[in-house]
Amino acid sequence: MDSGRLTEVPEAITRIRASGGDDDANLFSADLSLVQGRWQAALADYRSQKYPPWRLIGAAMAEYSLGDASESRRLLEEAIRTYGDSLSYQYAMVYAWRHDADGAFHWLDRGFHVHDGGLIYLKHDRMLASLRDDPRYAALLKRLNLPP
Repeated sequence: MDSGRLTEVPEAITRIRASGGDDDANLFSADLSLVQGRWQAALADYRSQKYPPWRLIGAAMAEYSLGDASESRRLLEEAIRTYGDSLSYQYAMVYAWRHDADGAFHWLDRGFHVHDGGLIYLKHDRMLASLRDDPRYAALLKRLNLPP
């Protein structure tokens, strides 16, 4: 979720719903609730996702924010066990959300090596905000040929 344009997200969600993109709209709504600190609403929205990986990834972030680090860890471990490297970027999001930079950079590095398409969101993803001051973040941008 773009860190600088949160005020535009509700309107975008409405347009996505109007065009028949309910699944995407529901995910964006859950993400918006999470970054706005409405963690119970985010958890409910993530649990209702049709795409199973988003249920696990989103719920792992919401549970952490609600103070249940054990459930967050369980959900993330289930996602990793089930989906392997295919969601490296999303695992990094969870670790970054939990302020675990080492875990996040571990998965971002794996994402780099498996060409995870999520890396295109690296510069603007609100879920990775806790990583931006880490020197490894700038180094990763450089490896991806993205400007700092």
